[in-house]
Amino acid sequence: KSKYTQLGETQREEIRKAFDYFDVDGSGTINAYEALKVTFTALGFQPTREELKRIIADHEREINAAMALSPAPPAESNVLGEDTSSKMLDFNTFLEIVTKKWMSPHLERKSRRPSVFLAAIKRRQ
Repeated sequence: KSKYTQLGETQREEIRKAFDYFDVDGSGTINAYEALKVTFTALGFQPTREELKRIIADHEREINAAMALSPAPPAESNVLGEDTSSKMLDFNTFLEIVTKKWMSPHLERKSRRPSVFLAAIKRRQ
């Protein structure tokens, strides 16, 4: 049984749209730190830097595979001076991580509505 069966088709489509929104170069990979930070915030969570680093570390194998397939991103740093371009996510890894948050019992019901989720991502970018 797929780990994504908890989501409806509309929710998976919205997560795909969110991924595509971050995939500005069409490479099939997105910046892990920035995409997860914006996405989790859109879902109503306030992720800490440490939480995001832990989540990224937990998916290191998938991230390394995605990075091997993507062109090297330009080096950039966030306001804390950390290299935020070094970790990339493919869609399946992004879907897995976002699904876990989306299905969290702590998520407000209104944030689970796909239209609310995608609109919030676009506002926070």
